Amino acid sequence: MRRLQGARLLLIDDQIELVENLLEIFEDEGATVRVANTLAAGLDAAHEPIDAVLLDVQLPDGSGLSAVSSIKALSPHAEVMLITGFGSLDHAIKAIESGAYSYLLKPFNLDVIVQSVERAVRQARSSREREELSSSLKQERDFISAVLDTAGAVVMVLDRDGHTVRCNSACHETTGFDPRDVFGRRPWEVIAPDDEAHEALAFAESLERSFPQRRETVITTRGGERRIINWSNTALLGSDGRPEYVVWTGIDVSERRGTEGRLRAAHEDLQAAHARLREEQAKLLHAERLSSIGQLSAGVAHEINNPLGGVMTCFSALRAGRVRPERRAEYEAVITDGLERIAATVRGLLDYARPRAAARETLDVAALVEASLRLISPSMRERRVEARVDVAPDEVSVEGDRSQLMQALVNVLLNATHAAPVDSELHIFTLDDEAEQVGIVVADRGAGIPEEFRDRVCEPFFTTKPDGDGTGLGLSITQGIINAHGGRLELGDNEGGGARVILWLPAGVPG
Repeated sequence: MRRLQGARLLLIDDQIELVENLLEIFEDEGATVRVANTLAAGLDAAHEPIDAVLLDVQLPDGSGLSAVSSIKALSPHAEVMLITGFGSLDHAIKAIESGAYSYLLKPFNLDVIVQSVERAVRQARSSREREELSSSLKQERDFISAVLDTAGAVVMVLDRDGHTVRCNSACHETTGFDPRDVFGRRPWEVIAPDDEAHEALAFAESLERSFPQRRETVITTRGGERRIINWSNTALLGSDGRPEYVVWTGIDVSERRGTEGRLRAAHEDLQAAHARLREEQAKLLHAERLSSIGQLSAGVAHEINNPLGGVMTCFSALRAGRVRPERRAEYEAVITDGLERIAATVRGLLDYARPRAAARETLDVAALVEASLRLISPSMRERRVEARVDVAPDEVSVEGDRSQLMQALVNVLLNATHAAPVDSELHIFTLDDEAEQVGIVVADRGAGIPEEFRDRVCEPFFTTKPDGDGTGLGLSITQGIINAHGGRLELGDNEGGGARVILWLPAGVPG
């Protein structure tokens, strides 16, 4: 399989011999390549669909560095790779700030340049796929909204605690209550205040039975009128197999004017819409996980290269017989240590990425934190953020699935790293409570979580990052994982400024 099969590349460089060499290499690897020898010609070619652009910093008619934003505007998903024979740290910083994917110095190692282009193409395709999936998901959400608001039935969507997260216009028309009066509250507190205790118990018991369910209740409208509502309830299950959301679909049967047919049609439409929504959500979550694995893999490659260099140097010296007998053990120890570091890094990535059925076990918190930090260490180095870990090995343990808890912890650590100021530190430690739970605490020195966002940051697709920088799924996924483990996610302020996130999990069973 050729590494650049199907890739669409644009090469902008005025060195004819270099262009011809790269053209031959990329086409041999299966890519389609367009060539431009001036910046103007390159910008004109960027109107066509492309995955990656190799752009010379100095061109006869302008600076490639200043043209990165123009190319990104013409082809938003293309990754721009700046190339130059006269590199400097200042140019490299400006390249990254301009949005360039990478900064490569001539002359090239041909295998390295192909690998770099391959990663850039993969990133561009992933970005394009995420946008397409997001667009498809938005269409499904719009479709559901249309179904809800045009249905002749009252529709209320409750979370597993009974709080109302969505209601349609028919709810307002039937009850007289504005959606703002109902949102975030349990419906029986609003429309059945005289029978609140009974309705709360009925809802709790309904979660333990199979769905769909039917029942009839009497509600009190805003004007004090009592109406009989025939409810048909269904559930959207969470990752733990329990109802995550309960959908109440109700028809006012006070006058009994043949509304049962409308109820069945609205209910079937809603079920079909929810099925499509779940399918699109699953695709988007899968694309998000693949994207994060790709980013982590690129960083892990650096973590492997460092010890590998030491191992190869020592091995070459031993094989060539240049090591005195009394120092042979020292060289062998360096080789052993380097291989162990490489194995630990690869094992950490596999634990994070490998799909498998959930398996609960007793996990050492210190080892879990170490493995998660190893995966995000390139991001931390880029931000010049250090980690201060106050968790002793084999001292604190939790019960859970290693892969899922690593995913949750990596999400929180990445968020903290992105929020932390440059040249600051993350503080990681543990707490315990009387409920036999252990809290894994991640504290940063960033701006903290604004009070107005705290009730929303764990909602799916809510994000404060600029468009394209996040899907708003990280904390939502983390909360789902922690809840499925019987724990809870706690957000608060860090002493001295910043945010503090606590992952409360069941304490490990002593061996």
